[in-house]
Amino acid sequence: QNCCAAGNKSIAIFLDNAGDVWAKGSLGHVNGSNVSYDHPTKIVEGRNIISVTCGGTFLILLDSDGFLWAMGRNHEKQFGMVSKQKETKTAVRVPGKKSPTEFAAVACGFSFTVCLDTQGFLWTCGDN
Repeated sequence: QNCCAAGNKSIAIFLDNAGDVWAKGSLGHVNGSNVSYDHPTKIVEGRNIISVTCGGTFLILLDSDGFLWAMGRNHEKQFGMVSKQKETKTAVRVPGKKSPTEFAAVACGFSFTVCLDTQGFLWTCGDN
């Protein structure tokens, strides 16, 4: 249904028709260990993901309810979260200013994220 390739590392991310996310390749070092998938591996399931996008060493996922999910490295705060957590191996929900801010589209650069909400506002975070 949807796929992307990360810019800096060699990873391919695939979205199946059930809204589950699969990965093959490497996102690099996360939490002190290399996150690498030698064969297609389901990395997110049961969240009704409708879109996936990759940055240099991170992924941003958009679900059918308009929530964003992030995983990988967050060194430039490209997840849009003020957090001491710099990396995550599992998808974490990205909080918005409102609860919830519904997003319609998302795109990533090497170390930044750009999101369009359902009201037409553009949000950016990371190394802009």
